[in-house]
Amino acid sequence: MAECCGKERDTLFCPDCGRKIAAASTPLLWLLSHCRRIARAKRKSAERNEAWAEKEEGKEARRIYMERYQRTAARHREIGTAWEERADALAALIEANQRAEKKEN
Repeated sequence: MAECCGKERDTLFCPDCGRKIAAASTPLLWLLSHCRRIARAKRKSAERNEAWAEKEEGKEARRIYMERYQRTAARHREIGTAWEERADALAALIEANQRAEKKEN
């Protein structure tokens, strides 16, 4: 991982200053960025579905929608968690690889 703005970064660009941190030819960092992006999207989708389910909670006629939103939210939470775990494992792999490269040099 690279350091920028006083923090360790595992992304291609610094979220604070926008400076490019890693070379574009680093496929593992691109993959890590993709994993984090998917995890964030699924987390937001789960939150949105939970909010919709809460809005439908008091309406008996719309119970089927509430249940669908709850199922979708639960599924998206599971998917998001799986993507976060993949991203964490990949970040650990990248960090170990960078430490090994530093020892060689």
